[in-house]
Amino acid sequence: GRAVKRAIYGVLEFPWVYRAARTLLSPGADASFARITAELKERFALCPPALDVGCGPASTLPAAGLEPVDVDLSARYAREFSTGGLQSVIESAECLPFRDGEFATVWSIGLLHHLADEAARVAVGEMRRVCAPGGSVVILDPVMCAAGKRIRACFRTRLLGRWRGAGSRPSVRKCS
Repeated sequence: GRAVKRAIYGVLEFPWVYRAARTLLSPGADASFARITAELKERFALCPPALDVGCGPASTLPAAGLEPVDVDLSARYAREFSTGGLQSVIESAECLPFRDGEFATVWSIGLLHHLADEAARVAVGEMRRVCAPGGSVVILDPVMCAAGKRIRACFRTRLLGRWRGAGSRPSVRKCS
């Protein structure tokens, strides 16, 4: 159980392995997230500065015309992300090292299913904290179950921390 999961995450710590796994396990996901990101940016007039929480070694936000600051717990992912000339910070989503209201938009794409429920609640609270008044927090996670339903396959997928599973509905919340 835990040893296998730790071994899988250890291998996925290498950005090239992570990208290969995403391509194989969820073909088309990157293109789909890029399309959804662009649509949300236009529909809700989302603008910089942007924060991408837990984006891993790459982000779909630059393709939508946003140059986000990345926050990821993985030093390897942060290094890989910053080779594209963008700023990356190594930190937990549960303790974002930014001032209150520093970002107009805060994005989280495919992170929350990797976190325990309480950690996810804390992370979302942190995202809201660093979002400017009138700004938006956008959460996309294709593995999260819809509206509290614990669908057996979705729950298993969430426990494994894999990309495939239940569908995704964008969640956009204005910060007050």
